[in-house]
Order: sequence, then C-alpha cells, then structure tokens
Amino acid sequence: MAIVLTTRNSCSHPMPLLSWTSGYFAELRQQQAIYRALQIIGGHVGLPILLLFSIFSKTAQRDLTFLNFCFTWIFSSTAFSVGLYRLGPASLFFGVPLPFIHSDQECLNQAALVSGSQAMTDTAMCALIVQLWFDFRTAIHGPHSLRQIRWTRATLLAAPYVALLAFSLPALSAFSSLELVRPHCFYG
Repeated sequence: MAIVLTTRNSCSHPMPLLSWTSGYFAELRQQQAIYRALQIIGGHVGLPILLLFSIFSKTAQRDLTFLNFCFTWIFSSTAFSVGLYRLGPASLFFGVPLPFIHSDQECLNQAALVSGSQAMTDTAMCALIVQLWFDFRTAIHGPHSLRQIRWTRATLLAAPYVALLAFSLPALSAFSSLELVRPHCFYG
C-alpha cells in the first residue's frame, strides 16, 4: 500500500507529488531506522548501563551532576522513541510510516516531550560544564562555604527539570491549537 501525497493542477486532476515508495521517502525511512537504532543503543542500553555502574560501583566517584546528565539523555532518547514502545521492536527496521499511525494526542504529547527534552538535555550539559568549572576553581583556590556548595549543587540539579517544564507545557498548548499535528510525529 503506497500512500500518495497529491496536489491539484490546473485541470483539477490529482497529481502525485511523492509516495512512500519513492526514493526520498525510502531514504527517509532508512535514516529514521538508523536514528532509532542509535537512540536505542545509546539511550536505552549504553547510558543506563553506565548509570548503573556509576551508582553501584564501590570505587567510582559519583558526581551527581554527571549522573543527572546521563539520566536526562536517557529521558530524551525515550521521548524520541515513544512510538517504538507502542509498535514494538519490529517497527525499528521495517519501513513503517510512523507519522500515519499515531493518534493526535500521542502526537501532541510526543512533540511536547521532544521540545522539552531538548531544552532539558542542553541545560543538563550546561550544568555539567558549570559543575566542572566549580571543581577546577575549587582545586585551584580552595573550597567555598558548604552552604554555597549545597545551593549551587541543588540549582544545577534542578535546572534541567525546570527547563523541561518551561518548554514542554507551552509547546503542548501551542501544538494543541494547531490543526496539522502529523508532521511532529517523525520522531518515531
């Protein structure tokens, strides 16, 4: 079954633009399959293993900002892969046109999660960089007060989740007012 996108020409006959069997969409499906595989290998397998080893290791130093960074990337890869959980693993490599099988509400939720998770992972990365800067500064100039360290650490750990809410909730309300929600479901 080929899904054909059509437009009207001057004679009012449907004129095919692109179909799911054309070269463009075949390449797009191949890229989506590679992207999904990278999401699963990195965010669903690799980072959770790294996170578990970091948490349960008796000798490894556990920086909470780094663990938070790993967790936000796991969350982000999950947000991009919501459709896979509904369709099952067979949809990973077989050319299932995901944008046409999501419901509108699933589409809106995933689009809002993706919008928020991008801001969340970027904020977690910035928090990790700031934490490393503080660590270098402490190594050179000596430690600051314990109260300041706790306040800074709490702010760096909470900032990604504030960014998630700050970007997801407005995106959800903005996307719900749109009539065309299907293009946001290419995350798969």
